[in-house]
Amino acid sequence: MAEKTQKSLGEINITINTIVQSIEDVSSKMESNAQSMNNLVEISKNSYNKLTNANEKIIYVDNLSKEDTENSKIIDIEVIKAKKAVENLNKQQSCYYKNIQ
Repeated sequence: MAEKTQKSLGEINITINTIVQSIEDVSSKMESNAQSMNNLVEISKNSYNKLTNANEKIIYVDNLSKEDTENSKIIDIEVIKAKKAVENLNKQQSCYYKNIQ
């Protein structure tokens, strides 16, 4: 009977050791997964910061582009005014020379 008890205790000990080892393996994998998750969080934060920075630059360039468009419209209007003024001066000069002759 003592021999059977000793054998059973040995089997129980093996089973317990197997369970303990499995728990340690799972714990190790959980720690590794947690570290991987932390790394992913850091990568996500960095990506978010880079995207936010890029978005701010795009908005800045878009605003500059809008300003340039408005300035181009103003320049276009001023060029048309200057052209009309030159045409009027040419007409006046032409009339002046006709009157002189």
